[in-house]
Formats: sequence, structure tokens, C-alpha cells
Amino acid sequence: MQNAPDQVLLVINSGSSSLKFSINKIASPLQTLYRGEITAIGETSRFQVNDHQNNRLHEHPITVSDHAQAVRVLLDWLEKEAANVEIIAAGHRVVHGGIRFHAPVLITEEVIAYLHILIPLAPSHQSANLQGSHHRPATMPVSEWK
Repeated sequence: MQNAPDQVLLVINSGSSSLKFSINKIASPLQTLYRGEITAIGETSRFQVNDHQNNRLHEHPITVSDHAQAVRVLLDWLEKEAANVEIIAAGHRVVHGGIRFHAPVLITEEVIAYLHILIPLAPSHQSANLQGSHHRPATMPVSEWK
């Protein structure tokens, strides 16, 4: 009999040309299971994943054209290699929340629209933060992100 999957929080930090992530088991305190990054998005990218003790589990060059595709690569890896996890929540650092957002908020269409207005304040980072399937409304199940 297979154990119930670990419920995890996916944390994403999109830079101008990279996507860093961690997968954290929901516990008190949070326990990091995996962390990694996809670098040089739009060029010859590299995908790497480390475990909680910083042992390299996965590293290879990949072709990733944008941040949305990078998120799909990450979700595909999780599905194949970390099958005993269930993403129940996701968090994402955004470079600029303007005068409205100073703390975490649930992502809604209105939040996304406001964050788009702020792109001129940090063009390379804010647009990367907003690009792709990782910025879906909070009501959309993770299983529908791809």
C-alpha cells in the first residue's frame, strides 16, 4: 500500500532570465524537500534540482523559450520524479506590488491586471514574474496549470 502523498507548497521566484523554486512539505516548520532553478531562459538553459541536504538530484541542459515553458518543465519533473507529492498551494515573489500590495495576496484576475500596470517600474523582472502559467487565479487547481 502506497503512503499518502506529502502535501507541499511550491514557491517560485522568476527573475529576468531564470526561475528558482522550492518544494516545501507542509509541516511546522515547513520542510524543504527540493530546491532548484532553471537558468538562462531563452538561451541554452540548465535545469537543476537539489534535495533538502543540497545533494544534486538532477541537472541537464534544456531548451526553454520563456518562463511559462520553464514552469511546465518543473511541473513535468515533479510529476515524474517526485510522484509522492501533492501541490496544495503555490507562492510567487513579485518584484513590485505598487502601493496596493505590501504582503501576500491571493492571485485574482484583478491582482494580475494591477501588477501588469507596474511593469514599467521593473520591466525585465515584473514581466517575467507575470509571464506564464504560474500566475493563475487562486481558484484554478494546480492540475490545470500546464
